[in-house]
Amino acid sequence: MEKSRKKIIEIISSTRPSGYDWEIRGSGDAELSYALSSVRNGLFSWLPSDSSFDVLVTDWKYGAGLESLSAHVGRIWLVEKDPELRKALKIRFEGTNVTVIDAVPEGKMDIIITGDPDAEWYDIRQTAAEHACIYVCFNNPNGYFAGGADCGSTKMSTEEHVKEKLERIGFKNTVCYYPLPGELFPQAIYSDIMPADSTVTDRVFVIDPNEKSRARTNDVFEKRVREGTLLQMAPFVILTAARSVEDLPRTGKVILSIDRDRHNCFQVIFSDDIVIKQNIYPEGRKKLVQMHDNICEMGSRGIRVIKEELSDTGISMDNFGPDNLLAFLEKHPERTEEMLDMILNDVLNSSDTFTDAGKLILKKGYTDMTPFNCYYDGTRLVYFDQEFTKEDCPVSYVMFRAVKYLYIHIEGLEQFVKQSYLYDKYSITEDLESFEVMEYRFVSSLRRMDVFSQFWNWRT
Repeated sequence: MEKSRKKIIEIISSTRPSGYDWEIRGSGDAELSYALSSVRNGLFSWLPSDSSFDVLVTDWKYGAGLESLSAHVGRIWLVEKDPELRKALKIRFEGTNVTVIDAVPEGKMDIIITGDPDAEWYDIRQTAAEHACIYVCFNNPNGYFAGGADCGSTKMSTEEHVKEKLERIGFKNTVCYYPLPGELFPQAIYSDIMPADSTVTDRVFVIDPNEKSRARTNDVFEKRVREGTLLQMAPFVILTAARSVEDLPRTGKVILSIDRDRHNCFQVIFSDDIVIKQNIYPEGRKKLVQMHDNICEMGSRGIRVIKEELSDTGISMDNFGPDNLLAFLEKHPERTEEMLDMILNDVLNSSDTFTDAGKLILKKGYTDMTPFNCYYDGTRLVYFDQEFTKEDCPVSYVMFRAVKYLYIHIEGLEQFVKQSYLYDKYSITEDLESFEVMEYRFVSSLRRMDVFSQFWNWRT
């Protein structure tokens, strides 16, 4: 641990924050990723806030994951009592709105984040504004080991213990959030408002940097979802508390795309009947506007698309419920071919086409026209979140993506319809090898597998 600490301080002292990911790429030392990886910015990026907010952060080693939050608030006060770490953190956050200090400051805070569930919080109570939310972060003693529970300084506790302490200082209203697969690489965040009630493996893969749970696979997730016990075994908890229930977040769950370059990092926040997609970093705003334009263009061609509105805070749309087409086909695998035929029909109508060497080509292919990004309303498919396009795109490539990922995520689908049959039906077979290469290059580039290789190495 001391060796890791020295390395972290050395990197902070000699490297700009934008270079941290490159410096730690491929490292098997999970402590480096805990302290410095940009994927940790998904942990707090979704917190309800505005540019006037003051935020207090205590007992949060290395200030990890605060960059995305800092873009949406007025000021973050980061308390670090260790003189050596405090000096390093001042370098890390130089020129930002994060002020590193050695004690809780005077003044009223709108958000308070703490990584010590055992600390005495009387000073926190004094500094919390009347409408403030407190976010207490801790490891779940009943959780499976995944996502780096042995990393960093986050302590173990129970929800009951933390709730009792919060009640004693007047914060009686609570809601719990559960980043999956854990705090090291949050890919989705569920809550007791919106627990996981359908597949999670389309969004989350388990990592284990310490090789203690290699036997655990995504099958464990699916089994727990069916039992309704997934969140009870979550390794990490963010327990949120407020004096008044009206001040609690309305957020039900968050889907994160954080292992990308800054232009392509997004989050989708679900709350009650509203869904909003946001760029996590300012650099992603242009891409967000392009996504909205894609949906509008598809709608203008007669494709059914979800009703959405673009604003300064993101793209807002109606919450269509828990089931995208992937989840629907998990329950109704016998309708797979029927649904794929509907996708094909929509793909053909989504763009002007031309023929090249006997192959039908889309002038503009919407490559996210897959079961992940649409839902079935009982009569037609309704599309949403069309992030990627490809000029002069074979129709068969869009269908390849639609078929390929169904068979990755729906166990036993082969019993209902053969994948090879669908590849033949949609003219994929002849180009299957080249499509696989195209897809690997696309995913590797998008998810920056060279930079984040340690996380892929830790995949169970």
